Amino acid sequence: TELTGYSKEEGLASQAIETFVHPDDRAMVNQYHIRRQQGDNAPFLYDFRFVSKDGTVKWVEMSSALIMWEGRPAGLCLATDITKRKRADDALRSSEERFRTLFETANDAIFLSDGPKFIECNAKALQIFGCKEKIDIVGHSPMDFSPEKQPDGLNSAESAVKYLNAVLNSGPQIFYWKHCRKDGSLFDAEVSINALTLNGDAYFLGIVRDITERKQVEMALRESEQRLGLALEGGALGLWDWDLKTGVGVWGDRTTRMMGYEPNELDPHIRTWKREVHPDDWEKVSEVLNGHLSGRLPFYEAEYRMRSKCGEWKWIHARGKVVEYDKEGNPQRMTGTMRDVTERKKAEEELRKSEEKYRRLIENAYDIVYTTDPGGCLTFANPACVQHIRYSQEELIGRHYLEFIPEEYRKDISRFYGRQFVKKIPDTYYEFPFVTKNGETRWYGQKTQLLMEKGIIVGFQSIARDITDRKRLGEEKLETERKLLHVQKLESLATMAGGIAHDFNNQLAVVLGNLELALMDLAPDSRVKPNIQNAIKAAKQSAELSHQIQTYTGATYYNPVDLDLNKLLNTNPIPLKLRTSKHLTLNLESHNTLPLIKGDPDQIQCLITNILVNASEATEDKVGEIRLSTGVIDCDETYLSRSCLKETPNPGRFVFLEVTDTGCGMDAETQRRLFDPFFSTKFWGRGLGMAKVLGITKGHHGAIILESEVGKGTTIRVLFPASREAQIESVQAIGVVEPQPAVPVSPTRRKTVLVVDDEAGVRDLAVTRLDLLGYDTIVAGDGEEGVNVFRERLNEIDLVMLDFKMPKMNGVEAFWELIRIKPDAKVILCSGYTEEAVMQSFPEQHPAGVLHKPYNMEDLKGELVRLLGTGD
Repeated sequence: TELTGYSKEEGLASQAIETFVHPDDRAMVNQYHIRRQQGDNAPFLYDFRFVSKDGTVKWVEMSSALIMWEGRPAGLCLATDITKRKRADDALRSSEERFRTLFETANDAIFLSDGPKFIECNAKALQIFGCKEKIDIVGHSPMDFSPEKQPDGLNSAESAVKYLNAVLNSGPQIFYWKHCRKDGSLFDAEVSINALTLNGDAYFLGIVRDITERKQVEMALRESEQRLGLALEGGALGLWDWDLKTGVGVWGDRTTRMMGYEPNELDPHIRTWKREVHPDDWEKVSEVLNGHLSGRLPFYEAEYRMRSKCGEWKWIHARGKVVEYDKEGNPQRMTGTMRDVTERKKAEEELRKSEEKYRRLIENAYDIVYTTDPGGCLTFANPACVQHIRYSQEELIGRHYLEFIPEEYRKDISRFYGRQFVKKIPDTYYEFPFVTKNGETRWYGQKTQLLMEKGIIVGFQSIARDITDRKRLGEEKLETERKLLHVQKLESLATMAGGIAHDFNNQLAVVLGNLELALMDLAPDSRVKPNIQNAIKAAKQSAELSHQIQTYTGATYYNPVDLDLNKLLNTNPIPLKLRTSKHLTLNLESHNTLPLIKGDPDQIQCLITNILVNASEATEDKVGEIRLSTGVIDCDETYLSRSCLKETPNPGRFVFLEVTDTGCGMDAETQRRLFDPFFSTKFWGRGLGMAKVLGITKGHHGAIILESEVGKGTTIRVLFPASREAQIESVQAIGVVEPQPAVPVSPTRRKTVLVVDDEAGVRDLAVTRLDLLGYDTIVAGDGEEGVNVFRERLNEIDLVMLDFKMPKMNGVEAFWELIRIKPDAKVILCSGYTEEAVMQSFPEQHPAGVLHKPYNMEDLKGELVRLLGTGD
C-alpha cells in the first residue's frame, strides 16, 4: 500500500499490474509476461518505472518467480523501491559523461599511465602524436614517443624517472619535454604530471601541450630584439628624448659617446642640445622642427652640425616624433634617434669636388664623351662632341646615335650594343665612322661602358677618339705590306720558275744537241731523218715553253730593237681583231708621232694580245667596245708609284699603250691578284696571260697602271721608257758585252776549251760539239773544280765555257776567281737567263761572251770563231 498509494480496502488486489507501469515501460514489462506464457519458468529480474495512485513515478526493481498456489501455478512478485539508487546512478552517469566530454574535447593531450605504459588518452593526444587510433598509443611506453635526449641534457628514460620521482615526493610537476611523433618528427611540449589513486591503484595523469608555435614566436621575438639591437649598434644610432616644456634634452649612452662624452659625464637636467647646434644650421633645424610640431610634417628629420666635447663640429642626422601631448593637444615631449654622418658628409664633399674635377676634364677633353639611355638615345654630349661632329647640344640630345652612323655600318654597331646589353659585358671597344653635320665622314675608336644602378642597366657611356688619320695611315701601311707580300710571293714564284726553266733548258740543250749531232751523221735520204727533224721541232717548241716561263720572271731572252709602237700596231692589225669577241668593236687610236722605244717586237706583240684577250673575256659575250690607244706621257715619282710592279722606272718621258674595255670591271681583290700566275676568274683559264704581261713589262723596264671599277670596265696602261738619242745608235748600249776583235787563226795547234758545268749530259754534249768543231776539251763538274783545273793547267786553256748556275761555287764567283788568276782570260757564260739579266751580275768587268741555252751548233761555232778562230 505504501508503494502504490492504495489501501487494502480500496481493492488493491483487484488492480491490473499494467495500471502501475509507466506507459514508456509497458512494452518492456509485457515482454516478460509473454515469455512466461510461452513456458519460460525461469525467475525474472528487471527495472521499470512504477506509477502510484497520486501519479508519483518511482523506480522499482521487480523480481518475479513461478510458484504453485492452491494447486495452480501462480506468479510471485517482489518489488523493491530503487528510486534513490537510480537517481544516484543517473547523477554519476551524467557526471561521467561530462568529464568524458571534457576529456575528449580538451585542447591539450591527456594521458593516463600506470608508469610503464599508457592506459588511456584523449583525441588531442592522437592529433599531436600523429596517430589515427588509440591502439597506436594505448599499451605503448611513453619512451616510444620520446627522442634519445631531452632539454635537461639527460636521456629520455633518465629524465622521466627524475620527474616521476619528483611527482611522488613533491606533488605535481610542470616541465618541458621533447616529444616524437609517429612519423619521427619532433615537437616541443609543456608537460604537467600528477599522481592519483583509482580503486587502490596508483596512476599518473599527464597533460601535454604542444608549444612549438609559442617557442617559434618566442624565438622570433628574441631574434627581432637581437636584430633591433644589432641595427641600433650597426647603424650607430643613438637615442634622445627632449622635454619641450623645459628644453632639456636627455641623451642615451650611445648618443653621449657619439659626442665624445662618457655616459655619466653629462647632467641631462642642465644640458640642452639646442645650444650645441651650429649657428649656421639652426634656421634649417627650426624650420623642420616647426613643420613637425605644427603637424605639417609627420616626422622631424634634419641633418646639422653639433659641437662635440673636443669642440669639433660633427654632422648629425636626427629623426624624431612627438610622443606626448597635453590636454589641449600641445606637444610636450619628443623622442628620436641620431646618427653621426660626419664621414659620409666628408665623402660627399670629396665626391662633389671629384665630380667637379672630372666634369671639367670631360668638358675640356679633346675626346668625345657622350651617354645614351638603354634605347640608344643621347642623354649627354660634351663640348668636344659638339666640336667634332658640328651639331649643337640641342640637336644631339634625344636623338638616336645610329642617326650619325652610315647605313652600311649600323647593323654591326647595333650588334655591339645589343651583345653588351644582353650579356652585361662591362666594356667594349670598336671602331666606326661618324657623319658630321657638314657631311664629312670621320672614323672614331670608341670604348663603351655600361651604366648600372642596383644591378639594372640604365644606359651607356662612351668615349670616342678621332682615328681618321691613324686609320688612313694604317690602311696605307697595310696596303704597302700587302704589296710587299705580293711582290715577295711573285718573286718566290719567279725564282722557282727561273730555276725550273734553267734546269729545263739544260735538258733541252742535251736533247737538241744530240739530235743535231745524229742528224749530221745521217745520209740525206735516210728514212729516219724526218723523225729526227720532228723531234728537233718539238724540242724547240719545248724551248719556247721555257721561254714563256722566263717571260713571267722578267728574265727571258730579248732581242731589243728600236721600235715604233704605232708601226707595230698598224703593220698587221688583223691578228689583234681576231683576238677579240665578235660582239666587240675594236677601236685603234694612235698618237701622231711617238718616240722610239727599246723593245722586242714579238714580246710586245704577245703583251698586247694577252691584254686584249683579258679585255674581251671581261665583256662575257656582251656587246661592247675595246679601245686600244697609244701616246706619250711625262711621269713623276708619284704617278709611277701606282705601278703594279715592285721595281719602278725613273721619272721621265714614256710611251704608253692603253687598253680600255666596257666589261664587268674588277673589285679590289681581283685587281690585287690580276697578275698572279695561275689566277683566273674563268674556269677554263690558265691564269698565265696577265702574268706574261707583267713579266714582259718588267723585262722592258716599264710600268703598269691599272684602273678598274665593278660594272664600269677596266683600263690597263703599259708604260715603256722612251729611247734617248744616244741609245738609238747601238743595240748593245744597254749593258751588253762589248764585241771583242777576232783572234787570228793559229796554224800550229788545236785550241783547248775548259768546259765547266754540273750537268753531265750538258758537259758531254759540249765536248762532242767542240771535238767536231776542232777543239780540245778539259771538263770540270762544278765551279770550284773548274777554278782548280784552270789554275793547274793555265797554259793549256785558251777559253772557258762556264755555266751560270752551279753548286759549291756559282758562275759569278768562278768568273772572278778566273779573272784574278788570269785577268785577260776568255770566258763564255752559258745560261737560260737573258743576256741583260746575266750582265747585271758583272757591273765592273763583263765575260767575253754569253750563250743562251739551249744554243745550237752554229751559235757555239760563231762565238768560238769570234774569240779563238777555228779549232785547227
